[in-house]
Parts: sequence; C-alpha cells; structure tokens
Amino acid sequence: TLKPGDQVMVASYDRSLHIRHPFSTDIDNVSLALDETQKLTGYAQTRELERSEMIREIYESTSLHSALFKASSFADNTRNEAEESIDGLREMLESLAGLPGRKMLVHVSDGLPAVPGQDLFQAVQQHYADQSALAEAMGYDLSQRYVHLIAEANSNRVSFYTIDAAGLRTQSGIGADTRAVNTPTGVNMAVDSIRTSNLQDTLINMADRTGGQAIFNTNDVSEGLQRATQDFNNYYSLGYRAPVSKRGRYHDIEVRLPGKEKGWRIRHREGYRDKPIENQMEDAINAYFVHGYQTNPFDASIEVGNQTRDSNGTFNVPIRVRIPIKSITLVPRPGVHEAQIQLYFSAVDEKGSKAPVAEMPLELRIPDESLEAAMEDELIRVINLTMKPGPHKFVVGVRDEVSEVRSIIGKYVTVGQQ
Repeated sequence: TLKPGDQVMVASYDRSLHIRHPFSTDIDNVSLALDETQKLTGYAQTRELERSEMIREIYESTSLHSALFKASSFADNTRNEAEESIDGLREMLESLAGLPGRKMLVHVSDGLPAVPGQDLFQAVQQHYADQSALAEAMGYDLSQRYVHLIAEANSNRVSFYTIDAAGLRTQSGIGADTRAVNTPTGVNMAVDSIRTSNLQDTLINMADRTGGQAIFNTNDVSEGLQRATQDFNNYYSLGYRAPVSKRGRYHDIEVRLPGKEKGWRIRHREGYRDKPIENQMEDAINAYFVHGYQTNPFDASIEVGNQTRDSNGTFNVPIRVRIPIKSITLVPRPGVHEAQIQLYFSAVDEKGSKAPVAEMPLELRIPDESLEAAMEDELIRVINLTMKPGPHKFVVGVRDEVSEVRSIIGKYVTVGQQ
C-alpha cells in the first residue's frame, strides 16, 4: 500500500544491474514489471542439481584430496556468484545514496552464502573425519564483505527487507536418484542444515542490522510484506546531537527502551557514516544519472551554448549555469553582502562512461548600494567542457555554503549537433 509520495522501483541482477522499472507511484505499472521479472530464468535449479551431484561424488570418492578438490571447485563457482550479488547490491546502494528520505530495499533471492561451499566441506569432513576440510572452508568466508555491505546500507539510509525465495525449506537430504552408497540419512540432514543456516543467516543479519526484517521459511510472504509496509508507514524518528568528529567516520547507534514492557521490540539501524559534503554531492549526482533524481530549491537553470569542434574530433561545449541571486543566502559585511557558492558537475555518455565530479567555487560580493537591484538579477557562470560526439547526460549540483541549500539539475546534451 503506497502513501502519496511513496515511490517503488523494480530492479534485477543477472551478471549486471538492470532497472526493470524506474521509480514510480503507479502501482499497476510496478506490478506489471514485477510479473515480467518473475519470468526471468535464474540459476538456482541448475546449481541445486550440481550440488546434489557433487555431494554424491564426495561420498563416493576414494581419497581426501579428490573430495576436497570437488568441494573447492563448487565453492569457487558459488563464491563468484555471491560476490557478483554483493557487487550488485553495493551498486544499488550507491545509486540510492543521493535520494532523500528513508529507503527500503526488498531483496529476493535463494539466500546469500556466508561461506560458499560450507556444506560440501562439511560433507568431506564427515566422510573422512578430517578437520582440514573445515579449515579449507574458512578460506571462502565472505563475512567481511557483508559487514561492509551493511555499513554501506546504513550510511545511505537504506533498510534491507530480505526474502528467502526458497520458501519453506525442508531437509532435502539426497534423493534416491543421487544418494551415495552407505551414506546415513542423519549425515545428509546435518549437511542440509548447515547449508540452510549458511544461506539464511546472512539474510537475517542484513535485515536486523539495518533496521529491516527478514522473511524466510514460509511459502506465503504476504504477511511479512505487510509488516514491512507497516514499518515504512509507522515509525519514530529520533534525533540527537552527534559528537564532533572528522567527516567520514562511522558512528554506532544504540537505542534503549526504558522498562521491559511486554510486546515492545526495538528495531533500528546499527550505525551511520558522517559523509563529507563532497561525497554527499557526488551521491546526489549519481542519483540523477541512475534514477533521474532532481531537486531545485534555487530555481537554477542550465543551458548549452554554441559547440565548437577541435582538431582531434572532440567538441568544446559551454554550459551556462544561472542562479537567481534572491535565492542565495547573502551575509552582510561592512559595505558589502557576500555569498559562497560551490558548483559540482559531471557527465555520462551513452556507454555509461562517467566523468569524475569536478568542482568550481563561486564568490559573490555585492556593494550595499547595488543590493536592491541585484535581487532581480542572476549569478551566471559558464562551465567549458571538452566532450566526445554523441548523446550525454550532464548534471550540475549547486550548494550554498552558508545555508546548505542544494540543487541538482540535469540536462540531456547531444554533442556534435546544435
């Protein structure tokens, strides 16, 4: 259930991030995008068949070396897939960083392994009673990558709501068609139990430490999604004065509830990062490139001037930025009024190649006798860019260093055409 102003986006990850539907308040179009996403083919079934066959081969192997090789081979592939998923989630978190307000990321998967292949190494250990298998498994431990992912989510005000798409998991063991000879059922169940916790514990941890919720061991997620909706529409916002520190530091958060009232439970993100201003502006610029997010309290504008071609085939492109002076905070000084404005700008071409964010400081000094007339004027600056031919997205961030008011405005520019 969406409230006025709530927006939903649909994205998937298949070796790379795909925005299936941009942010929208139209729930019907979002539902259509979700239906289309459900039709996408994943690798879970293929990976499950490979896992069952690998466990059978481990139990039928004749040497520890051979069994470890099989477990390591499977763990290598699983680790690559897990790291790709983590990279996709980080890419999404980075794109959401510059968007205002609270953000909920509903992540649907068959689980994210904390230690890829851990259950196969456990099978080797049980079959050969050799502890070296478990030591080998720890070489695949991805726990620190998930710690960084959670910190990234908290820094960008994103809460994870994770869904285990496998639903109600059962102890699959190894079926009659793949069961190894003389393999006790209890051994199979123990290996399956380790696999389940290995996949689900990460989802639970991601949700708990960002103030969200995990939905798992159920074939009906509607109740869990309803709880998530209630979270988003009903919450307390607590403010406090943070200690003075260097920008960029990560701060832990602890919230205590006085008393031990029954039925009350606190969920909150475990920390936040005090990002430097430059990083905040870069986040906002990136949000424009990915999601088209713009905000313009300055009522600023940008326009493209006449392009000129260089001998090497690139073009000089002048971008004129206009900022109404009446929207700028002016500080009175003896005989003058002053302002400090910072411009941030970047561009991305049709192939996704992005120019580094550049900065341009602006100083404004208006004599007292000219102040009234200046209120009807504009602060104008020209940014001269060297760009390759073709379509580009160009964005300018404007920040008032006194009031901290910010604008993010973008424009599509076709270089090589007037």
